[in-house]
Amino acid sequence: MFNTLLRSLGLTLTAGAVALACASAGTSSAPRTTTVATSHVRHNGDCSDWEIYFATNSAEVSPETRAALSGLAQCIRNGDVREVTVLGSADPRGAARANGALAQRRADAIREILVAYGCPPSVVGASSVGERGASGSPNTYAGERRALIHAHDVIAD
Repeated sequence: MFNTLLRSLGLTLTAGAVALACASAGTSSAPRTTTVATSHVRHNGDCSDWEIYFATNSAEVSPETRAALSGLAQCIRNGDVREVTVLGSADPRGAARANGALAQRRADAIREILVAYGCPPSVVGASSVGERGASGSPNTYAGERRALIHAHDVIAD
């Protein structure tokens, strides 16, 4: 089910890692990755899909990641992106219920940042997929602690 959800969002699960398919028409640049102490971001442009990675057992978003999200917020406020879905996930360590709650906190943290930047709350959804789709391999845990942001109805230039 998780793989079906990812495919519907234009994302593909490959060997425990996520390959991002850009939602922006005509974007050919390589994904940008910003690494910070508590989280890092990967995206193909401000108005595209994003991946935000978290530290173990954390929903904390670093100041650098918060600042980077201002670009996506600008796209939403300008109408270039009409709706955003944030899906929080967790690695499979710990109880399933606790992982589901942690994944929801991750999604909510991103939603709160976008709303604080002036995005209408009605266009920013947040939900948890918990540990569903996690590989169970310690080699992929870091890639499973994330929030995927899908930008819907991206307006092409």
